[in-house]
Amino acid sequence: ASIGVQSAASPSIDPIQLHVQVVNNLARCKALILADEPMYLFAIQQLEAALGETLFIRHSRKVALTPLGWR
Repeated sequence: ASIGVQSAASPSIDPIQLHVQVVNNLARCKALILADEPMYLFAIQQLEAALGETLFIRHSRKVALTPLGWR
């Protein structure tokens, strides 16, 4: 059988293990969504520093993408 395709001889997927994998992935996604804003700001600043370019124009309470940020 090819990789990623189960044949009749291969064991079936354990539904409990599959459920655990889904819950773990959902927990990771939730952690990313709920991450603190300073973490994102730090990551953006690091990316801009590495590129040597500004990706966002920051105003008092608004943020807009620069042309490079749109690419």
